[in-house]
Amino acid sequence: MPQNMTKAIQRYKKTGMGLGAILQYIHTSAYAFAEQNRYCREDDCPEFLLSFYHRIPGVLRRYKPSAADFEPYLRGCFIWHMKSYLAVRIQKNRKEKIIYEESCAEFAQQEEENWELHDQAPQPPAPPPASADESPDMDEAPAESPARFQPSLRLLLLALKCANDISDRLISLTAAQSGIHRAVVFHFVEIMRTIMGSRQRRIGRLIERRRRNYFRLQYFLELRRYCRDSFHAEELEKRIRRERKLCESVSRTLAATPKSPPHSDIAGILGIPKGTVDSGYFYMRRARKGKA
Repeated sequence: MPQNMTKAIQRYKKTGMGLGAILQYIHTSAYAFAEQNRYCREDDCPEFLLSFYHRIPGVLRRYKPSAADFEPYLRGCFIWHMKSYLAVRIQKNRKEKIIYEESCAEFAQQEEENWELHDQAPQPPAPPPASADESPDMDEAPAESPARFQPSLRLLLLALKCANDISDRLISLTAAQSGIHRAVVFHFVEIMRTIMGSRQRRIGRLIERRRRNYFRLQYFLELRRYCRDSFHAEELEKRIRRERKLCESVSRTLAATPKSPPHSDIAGILGIPKGTVDSGYFYMRRARKGKA
């Protein structure tokens, strides 16, 4: 960081050199200004910096070194931009709240209309009836037989595996092809979407936390790069080590979080053993490879 930014700006306007150091100073100053503002959260600091980024060329062009120093002029620019940033954020939050309330009301109305058509609660698919030739001994029936020999259960397993991405039209086609009632398939898919919704929100929070830690780490690294005070440099090193540990911890947690529905949840929804679900997906993968 230059000791005197006014002289650096004067040299840049005359020779066109030193723009990189000036931009680094403006970036770190914008992040620090948003971090010190009481109306900004941690995730607002990088957003404030990105919203101010396109104004930097105009700030440098309008600045006159003979009128005032650069540091107070830059702080005044931050103050004026913070007013517009907070106004846009408030308006955005209001729109998101209105859209969320309308979507919740519409979803509740659709669910009420759908369930009015079906008075009885949907039941899980029944296992295939045993033929008269088969032996009644339970030891001879393998655990994976329902998933291996019942095509309807295979289609239901596929629908639950991609519950977050499947459309209503595909759910209706799955119900028609498998012979299961459409309300039953929709019921199972909605249960899986509810379970995976909380998990997806957790993944989103982890990604947001990792992004904040990364920006804070880069900010401290930038301060440490130009720090000349030994005591302050030692404090920055401690913060850098702490932010790195937090980034690594969040990354490990994010990598260990399953992105798709686990077989245990699918088995719990359908009320069948987990081995049956594992066997069903195994034979489907085997058939896809052309080995079945």
